[in-house]
Amino acid sequence: MEISVYDRLARRIAWIVLPALFLPPVILFATLSRSLGGGLPGDLGLVLAAVIAVTALTNLLVLLVVSVRVRLDPDEGKVLRIYPLFGWTLYQKEFALAQFDRVSLFRSARGGYVARLVGRENDILLCVSSNLKQARETAEDAARCCRLSLNDQL
Repeated sequence: MEISVYDRLARRIAWIVLPALFLPPVILFATLSRSLGGGLPGDLGLVLAAVIAVTALTNLLVLLVVSVRVRLDPDEGKVLRIYPLFGWTLYQKEFALAQFDRVSLFRSARGGYVARLVGRENDILLCVSSNLKQARETAEDAARCCRLSLNDQL
């Protein structure tokens, strides 16, 4: 079973907001370059290039975090936390399913609902959603798949 940690709304917001943050420095760079006759003074060009690079890196990191997936494999006794970006897996971390005792569903302090796979040493975020039905279904499916108890704190 594979679960997308953040709901579709969060991913859509990220895909809309991040380009809006990236475009102003690029537009500023192009406008200044054109208005100054095709070249920028060295320091200004370096600062704008650094701002664009930092903004692009920040955008990629946010997209990486928002697209996190969790794969539950009870047959092999593994839980994988996968960080994909544009269809490629950049990083994945493996946990033993035997480490976990239960699936916990609760209301987040910032609003919304959170489902976690909880153990003595680790806990893994399974779902963050503003939709209670989606969070509850994800928690129930994960508990059923892993044969663990569901601790519903709502």
